[in-house]
Amino acid sequence: MDYKKIKQSIIDRYYDGPNKSCDIYRSFVVQIDHIIGYLQKKCSPLQWLPLYIMTDEEIIRFIYSFMQRDKNKSRMLFSSLSYEGIKYDYSDLIVTVEEHEKDRQMILEVVPDLATFTKLKIREEIPDIKKKTRTCKPGEYKKLVAWLSNLSDNIRHEIIDEKNLIKCMGIAFTYPDYLEQYIDVVEVMATETIFACILLNNSIRDKKSVLIAVETNMDRLIDVIEKEYITKSKKYLDMRRNELNLDRNYIDMITIYFWQYMQRQAIYDERCKIRKFLEKEIISNKELFGPPILTDISAVEECTPEKLQDILTEGRKVPTYAVKVSEAMKLLELAGRNGDLWYSSNSINDLKPIFREVYMSKVSYIHNNAMTIARNLLAEMPISKQHMMFFDMKIVRGYFREMGMLEEYLVYNRICEKLQATLLKTYCTLDDREALNAINRICYDFLYKFYFNYYY
Repeated sequence: MDYKKIKQSIIDRYYDGPNKSCDIYRSFVVQIDHIIGYLQKKCSPLQWLPLYIMTDEEIIRFIYSFMQRDKNKSRMLFSSLSYEGIKYDYSDLIVTVEEHEKDRQMILEVVPDLATFTKLKIREEIPDIKKKTRTCKPGEYKKLVAWLSNLSDNIRHEIIDEKNLIKCMGIAFTYPDYLEQYIDVVEVMATETIFACILLNNSIRDKKSVLIAVETNMDRLIDVIEKEYITKSKKYLDMRRNELNLDRNYIDMITIYFWQYMQRQAIYDERCKIRKFLEKEIISNKELFGPPILTDISAVEECTPEKLQDILTEGRKVPTYAVKVSEAMKLLELAGRNGDLWYSSNSINDLKPIFREVYMSKVSYIHNNAMTIARNLLAEMPISKQHMMFFDMKIVRGYFREMGMLEEYLVYNRICEKLQATLLKTYCTLDDREALNAINRICYDFLYKFYFNYYY
């Protein structure tokens, strides 16, 4: 890649300021050098871009798109490229070719119905997925997994059918949110079946060994996705570049995929930071995270107030206990109103992990602890994505503790991280159809090949 030539082309094409001895020119050149530096830096996320198949024209458009943005936003964007976690809206990475905007307007004039086209609502499947997995009983695991696998395949077919239908009108389109929704659904399928089919499956005695087997196979699946989807897709695009005349419009698709990748990686990085944070607290607070004291009582209504307090606190003193247990019950009621009907404020199995994680664990994440977040939830105050992740992931940890599975919790975290790394690979296909096929393959292999034999 001749970056000196690319740099000069940007200057010749886009610089229209005063003479080249002025500060404006020097600033213009420094911006170009800055972006090229990120393109060449090995540890930079910009290395994700398929630079080896991008033409000079595409790279020129990509670089200049950064330079067109607000200076403050550009600085934030560059700093966030080296930041692990949620910090910035990466939609600024999208390069929009002016001719394409005109094309879209012309399409809408010819086919106005597309302006009101009803998009698929894939995430709406998630509540039903959670309900079926959390109410699954022994002997039903095989049926559950078959239903989930068929659902994944149906989602893929629906997206492709819609894409083909619009293509019949002479219009090619990429709707990135479909990939986002589909990945969310598959991620829920994977994590929920771990609970339903392994952790809550009494026929599996050595749950940790089964989880380690799942973790080991995740490494193999990453290689499968790389070889069967990403490599094939890049070779195809490289071979067909001249025939399809991709120079003019391919940069749009590349940057849409890159934006999606950066947005999701930021979310996954934030989750990873929270997991490590929570794992450290287990080690540093052994009194709170010791083996649980078990009880045969399952319903709150079966307890006296004194007995309930003893069960929830395991004999430890909790200031303003009455207020806090009332709030914990309200949190469960709120979850029910928001569609999480499998939670119950009358269930000690639900109440205890929430009470302990929210009101007995004191750690803060980004200046807020779980109790503050809970009270903001009850007051219907806005909550940041990071704090909501922290709150949700604490509750998950609480359930593992009450099951006496903190060692399994550590393996579960590693599985989640490897699953997420595998799902991130699908963006590298740079092709809707290949990405959809790869997501469906991940779902199928996770549900069937990895631990299907352990279910029953």
